[in-house]
Amino acid sequence: MKELDILQDAHIKVTPQRIAILRLLKENSGHLGVKPLYNLVSQQYPNISLATIYKTLELFRSKGVLRAVAVASGEANCCSSPDFNSRLVCSTCKSTFDIPVPEIDLKEYLEDVSSRSGYRLTSQQLVLYGLCPKCSRQEA
Repeated sequence: MKELDILQDAHIKVTPQRIAILRLLKENSGHLGVKPLYNLVSQQYPNISLATIYKTLELFRSKGVLRAVAVASGEANCCSSPDFNSRLVCSTCKSTFDIPVPEIDLKEYLEDVSSRSGYRLTSQQLVLYGLCPKCSRQEA
């Protein structure tokens, strides 16, 4: 789906900067840190501020266009897919890989957590740490 269509479907005002942000997220396998994203967007739009990037990403997240995820460094990354995935993070090289979580299992689990804790859950993430295949071979 084109960036323009995604923004229109989410009822988000279309601007060239928002299209560029969404395009860059898609071009970078859906995952990009906020500061690297800012650096890329500011090459095309030098007057854009870091605050605008944060506000745009929060707008996208609130409309379901993307979700924010944490990575090993603790800095927030963004994912252009609103679907829930398990994120695998290599403890050595910090590379990441996403695997979809079956929706039915996730729904049951989240309902159980919400019921037992009293929390109204608004977002979730599952981050698993280990060694990627490349780093595993190097340790062997």
